[in-house]
Amino acid sequence: MDGVEELGRPAYAGIDTHKDANVLALLDRLGRVLGTWEFATGSDGQAALEGRIGDPSVPVGIEGVGSYGAGIASHLAGRGYRVFEMVRPRREQRRRGKTDQIDAVAAARNLAAGRGLPPKALDGAAGDVRWLM
Repeated sequence: MDGVEELGRPAYAGIDTHKDANVLALLDRLGRVLGTWEFATGSDGQAALEGRIGDPSVPVGIEGVGSYGAGIASHLAGRGYRVFEMVRPRREQRRRGKTDQIDAVAAARNLAAGRGLPPKALDGAAGDVRWLM
């Protein structure tokens, strides 16, 4: 497949997480936003979000892996996606506006820039404590 055909394919995914919804942003390999979508946090929403990303080779940057993002991070990691924890943008970076869509795009762009961290433990004792909290 040549480079022109790959431009419209997702190369990076970013997720802004909340209690009741996760917002997904997909970027192509040139950093262009392919779109943003909102999904419920339950199992049906997680499956729909996974379906929107599609290819498990697309790395996924998630804000809040240790809290609201634990469910979607565990779901995607269990299906072979490379999941990264994204540090919340500093306050001065957020002065340009704040929406869930902007935060999801920022997560994807920061991942593309190599700013993703390995996620905190999603299973075992640490994962159990996260679910309780």
